[in-house]
Amino acid sequence: QGAAKHFNNPVVDSYFGGLRGSNKLSGKNFCVVGKLTYHVDYYKFLAKTLNIETEDFSMDNHQVKYKGMIFQYYTFENPELQQIHFEQVEGDLIQAVHRGRLIRTNSVVELFTNFPLLQAEYIY
Repeated sequence: QGAAKHFNNPVVDSYFGGLRGSNKLSGKNFCVVGKLTYHVDYYKFLAKTLNIETEDFSMDNHQVKYKGMIFQYYTFENPELQQIHFEQVEGDLIQAVHRGRLIRTNSVVELFTNFPLLQAEYIY
């Protein structure tokens, strides 16, 4: 909600995870700002569940490669944890962006985040 003051007609009652399956933004133009960040304990749970052997759950800025894109991102050192982290962030962003039902409507969704999506049209 802190970013709402910077946008015309902000949707302040919507948030990552809270719109899954929702059609209330279908056909509307809107902005997605930021990304959902899970607590490190979530990744510890996943690592244990998936038998990823690591004790290092620290995060730092790294130059990374994901789906052919190279970028700087605050993530884990462990490549398996990075993969899980990226898939989680990407999935949440795709969910948020596609609330506009972009395939069925002419809505425009602007994404303001530091995580690249393959489907996005980049404007510099």
